[in-house]
Amino acid sequence: MARKLPLAIGIVLLQAASLARAQNADNPDDATRPQPQAALAGPAVDGSDPESLVAYEYGGGLHELDLPPAEAALELLQLDPDTSDRVAQVLTERAMLAEQLIIDNFDLVSQGDAIKASGNKIEQGVFFLSVIRVLNPLLERGPLEDEIRPLLPADQAAEFDRLLDAYWKAVGRSRADQARSRGEKLSVRKAVREARRDQIGKEIELAAKRAIESERFAVEFLTKGLELTEAQHSRIERLVNDFVARTMGEAGQSDKERLFAEVFAYLNEHQQQLLMERIKGL
Repeated sequence: MARKLPLAIGIVLLQAASLARAQNADNPDDATRPQPQAALAGPAVDGSDPESLVAYEYGGGLHELDLPPAEAALELLQLDPDTSDRVAQVLTERAMLAEQLIIDNFDLVSQGDAIKASGNKIEQGVFFLSVIRVLNPLLERGPLEDEIRPLLPADQAAEFDRLLDAYWKAVGRSRADQARSRGEKLSVRKAVREARRDQIGKEIELAAKRAIESERFAVEFLTKGLELTEAQHSRIERLVNDFVARTMGEAGQSDKERLFAEVFAYLNEHQQQLLMERIKGL
């Protein structure tokens, strides 16, 4: 996992620090907030069944989902408001837990790309076990689909299972076919087991992406170890929560500068110095 996103946020914080010193944090300019970016385009897919998770690329290969399949399946169900709220609570709880685990163990998980590139199997094995250990609170909750299914009405739970079963079978056949094309043996059943096992990784990967792109992550990452007082921690947490509620995922540059300037202003001089040194070391 690259460190470039925290570095980019650190640059914003440096800009914000200047604003804080100039006591301009309470009067940010009202720059026009940009429209949210369109989702990154995935591989082109053909006219597959819109009521199915199974879709094929124009070349004929199966398009495996970027989202955890259980989360993607929810988009095809017409949930009533109460059910939708209960499901959203589970998704939020899991996402926040994953995000916090990533924040608390960022120094470890950020080594992933380098260790993978090293090709050292022993080092990779030790790293894998370390990551599993720190992510255990999320793993203990079990698969996402097992938390969602009991919240759905009976008919939608059945449709939920149908969507997932069809997807997993398609993935299993696709992976088995790919293995055969390489001269390897892989049964459809084993391929499905491996694919289902991989879904927790997709959930964590998505949570990591969301985390490192969020201002909440930036604030917690950059202030970690600064020995915040209880009052500082509570105030900074309120600032971040207010920011999230106010911007609703559409924060502009001035919004970010205001947040980091306010956070910076609540640090004492020693903490500010440590923070600036941390940013320069990114």
